[in-house]
Amino acid sequence: MVVVAAAEIDALTAPALLSDIMAAAAAGYLEVIVDCAAVTFLGAAAVGALSEARRRLADIGVGLVVRSPTPRLVWMLDMFGLTELSEDTSLSCPLGDVVGIPSSTTVI
Repeated sequence: MVVVAAAEIDALTAPALLSDIMAAAAAGYLEVIVDCAAVTFLGAAAVGALSEARRRLADIGVGLVVRSPTPRLVWMLDMFGLTELSEDTSLSCPLGDVVGIPSSTTVI
């Protein structure tokens, strides 16, 4: 499943990101992809949400991948030891399996 993040991911919107990632995992998907191509701002809370999601998903055997990270996000993932989350490949799940985050994202 793809969670499409857009606009600003900060302390106000990061909890919604984490919630949607966890909802995708609860739907039975073996991998959750967070598409960050349309993200315009990333706060530390975004990295915190991704780190927490990675920890929770690993506990239940679900993979987490960040697609199209901004240069700032790549730098932040590296600083927090999360570079393995970054992916720059083509879509690996059907477009019908897309969920957006209210107030901070758009759905493709």
